[in-house]
Amino acid sequence: MGFLFGAQAAYAERPGSHPLGRWAFVWAGSFAVLFDELTDYNLEPVKGLDKVVRWEKDLGYKRATVTNAPMINAKLMIKLLGLSDFFEAVIVGGECEKPKPAPFPYLKALKELQVSAAHTFIFEDSASGTRVDVAAGMPVVAVLTRIPEKSLEEAGASLIACDYEDQKLWNALEDIDREEAKLKAGGA
Repeated sequence: MGFLFGAQAAYAERPGSHPLGRWAFVWAGSFAVLFDELTDYNLEPVKGLDKVVRWEKDLGYKRATVTNAPMINAKLMIKLLGLSDFFEAVIVGGECEKPKPAPFPYLKALKELQVSAAHTFIFEDSASGTRVDVAAGMPVVAVLTRIPEKSLEEAGASLIACDYEDQKLWNALEDIDREEAKLKAGGA
């Protein structure tokens, strides 16, 4: 997500009894982005990444990453960020009908994880990625890592967060938790 060699996306979905289907989260271009040079691998995770990763893991969401980078590069960057055990699938755009910005890599990830676009959130940090994700019917949480807020807003982001500790993001995630708790209490 946000690697120099191409944006990444991660899908996470919690299996369960949600009456509308399963919820999914998609990451695109926003989990780490600060490089000095590619050869130095000086990656710095976006502030709060560890917190949102823990939240997704604790709640049992499925996760995949989508990138236009070659598989070997994607896996290396994921490993350097300490996320090797976080993603259940890595989708490479070059292995799809068309790479990003076409929606095919995202749709492949949804299919591979058996999740629905209707219950997917995408974590993104690019305007072009946001436009593609919105066009594919998935709401986008845009993280301000390198693109001006206005560009992400114009691209259709549902929520714009400064980083993964932004209270707006956590309010939205807590709303999802409350909704699911109500559903479980009513269905029990």
